[in-house]
Amino acid sequence: MKLTCQAPAKIILSGEHSVIYGSPGLSMTIDLPTECTIEFIPNKTSFIEIELINYQQKHAFPFKTWQKLALNIEIRFQLYLQNINAIQTVLHHPIDLILVTLQHFHQAIGLKHGHWSIKIKSHHLPSRGLGSSAAVILSLLSGLYKAHNCTAYQDQMLALSLLIESRQHGKSSGIDPTTILLGGLLRYQKQKKTLKLKTNHFQAWLIDTGIPTSSTGTSVEGVQNAFKHEHSIWSKFNTVTNNIESAWRQENSNKLRAAIRSNQNLLEHIGVVPKKVADFIKVLHQSSDIAAKVCGAGSISGDSAGIILCLSPSSPAKLCEKHGYQVFPLKLQDHGITCELDN
Repeated sequence: MKLTCQAPAKIILSGEHSVIYGSPGLSMTIDLPTECTIEFIPNKTSFIEIELINYQQKHAFPFKTWQKLALNIEIRFQLYLQNINAIQTVLHHPIDLILVTLQHFHQAIGLKHGHWSIKIKSHHLPSRGLGSSAAVILSLLSGLYKAHNCTAYQDQMLALSLLIESRQHGKSSGIDPTTILLGGLLRYQKQKKTLKLKTNHFQAWLIDTGIPTSSTGTSVEGVQNAFKHEHSIWSKFNTVTNNIESAWRQENSNKLRAAIRSNQNLLEHIGVVPKKVADFIKVLHQSSDIAAKVCGAGSISGDSAGIILCLSPSSPAKLCEKHGYQVFPLKLQDHGITCELDN
């Protein structure tokens, strides 16, 4: 049996940090796929081969070995929860995310005995705030559920992905896995029904400022320490999100640009936009028909902030080249994860 599963990337229009505190967020899937290929041969003994194509790594584990490694990850996560260690101490290597995903699936469903071969290939912009961890987790989980003939699994898979993602980022808001699983443009809010909005295709670009110096988990912790739940900044994020949604529904480009700019100002205020990136966006904003914002967790240190979402009628390629940034056209995707059985 061989399966190929694809998970899209995601961008956040609004709510990067505020969704953790229960505010609404707007997010959408884009055509930057993460692909997971799973092959399974039944056998009395269990053996797992894992290839991480982007990292040019191959691993092979007997059943007891990968379970022991996964248990060590869980011990490190408990130390993080007890405030003994930082979140970046939980997963030491790229393979750790795969191992902990396998372990949680095994605890929930029970992994079939046999020879498993897993290959994972991400898009060319990992670790830039596009939901790479959630895409890896969900593409693998989707294949595992299908390989075990589990059909009515969406809610369970989402809950499991949230649990696993917390090992990567600490406190998961849930917006990344929910968006990648469901696809399209979503209004997401914790403990409320996720709404799917009409996807309006608009002229926009992704600008790569580089991998953030601080991880998503570190940036989230830094913001939480500086801006507590009761801080007035979160109601401002809530207002901006509602303004973006309203402008989107009305297809009002002027209001949309104004709201996107307001969102960027708030991100700068909470300290997740390095000065170099903020100065670049200010140059972009010298043109009245451009609106840009960091669309991931950003960074509380260094000069890079991951991906900038830029609404512009034409490509800002010349300006990006001047600043040493790459730019790509934004390609929206209306659907979430796909998983097909290969013949």
